[in-house]
Formats: sequence, structure tokens, C-alpha cells
Amino acid sequence: MSKYKLIIWDIDGTLLDTHQGVSNALLYALEQFNIKKNHQDIQTMVHTPKIKDAFIKIANMDEDTAKQATDIFRNYYVEKSLLQALPYHGILEVLQICAQKGIKQAIATNKRQDCANKICSHFGIDKFCNPIYGGDRYNTLSKSDLIKKCLDFYSIRDLSSAVMVGDTDSDRNSAQDVGINFIGVNYGFGFKNITSYSSSSKEILCKLGINND
Repeated sequence: MSKYKLIIWDIDGTLLDTHQGVSNALLYALEQFNIKKNHQDIQTMVHTPKIKDAFIKIANMDEDTAKQATDIFRNYYVEKSLLQALPYHGILEVLQICAQKGIKQAIATNKRQDCANKICSHFGIDKFCNPIYGGDRYNTLSKSDLIKKCLDFYSIRDLSSAVMVGDTDSDRNSAQDVGINFIGVNYGFGFKNITSYSSSSKEILCKLGINND
């Protein structure tokens, strides 16, 4: 039986491969400012936790222009490419198994709240995960803030009973800042070739201490 009472999941690169949809929205936003970036720059932007930061750091925009670009990106993403995503192999089964074991599950994602709600509903993630916490318009809430909201929702006081599952340094560092355990996956956007992290849904279950034989 898992020692965890609450699992907090990231979305992008952990539950869903959203790379194509995010890339398309970034390219569209950059085109509105006549900015062209090579494939590697786009990959770096996709993997930047906060989109506005990506426009500033990679596209060399000032603060105001980056805000405009973020709005364009968000609107295009919601209307055109949000659902250009795929669940990672076996991950929905993991959510179902955890729910059957009586483990509470929640979402903490840098996706804007409306995007998070829509994509979780579309792929059936909301059947297993509640609450779903996403960012505000300009992502002023940190991932640590979102994790704390999940803990508060379930009145978790024993931090050893909660765990964050994610694919980036942001996820790992935020979990550590809050004081909960972290399970990394290396099939997503961030971590690569870290053998101590999970490379499959089956390995996630093992790290959670769940035997599904």
C-alpha cells in the first residue's frame, strides 16, 4: 500500500505530451512580431516553465511586448491547439489505479486555469484529479504556490504523505521548497537520461509503492 495520501501531478511532459500544440501557438505568436526562431530555440521556449519568460529570454522581447505575445499565445493555444496532445502510454491507467487505491490526486500546472480545466476534461483526467490548479493570466502564481493550494485543499499537515510527480527542475525544486517528496519522469520535456527517474507508467507505480499485480 502506498504511503502517500495525495499525489500532485504536473500536466505537460508528465501526463500529456503537449509539445505539438505549444509549439504551434509559439510559432503563431512569434509570427505576429515578425520573429523567426530555429527549431532548437522553439524547443527551449516550449520547455520554459513560464511562457512570458520564454519570450523575454529567447525572443529578446521587452516586458510589455512579452505580455502582448503571451496574450496572443494563450488565445491561439486555447482556440486552436490546446487539444493537440496525447496522454503518455499507460498514464490514464495509473490515475485510475491510484483512484481505486483510495489515493487523492490533484493537478498543479503552469497552464492557465481555463486551459488546465479544458484539457483535463477533454482527456478525462478530471475524473481522477481534483482540484485542478493552474496559473493566472500572467503566471504570477509559482508552482510552489499551486502545490500549497493542493495541500490546503485536502488539509494535508503531514508533508511526508504527499508527493509531486513532474518532469522538470521547476517541478522538483517547487516540491522541495514546499517540503514534499518528488518523483521525476524522464520521458517528458525536462529530465533526460536520469536513471533514477521513472521512464514508464509502470515505474511510476513502483515509485509510489503501488503493486498492481
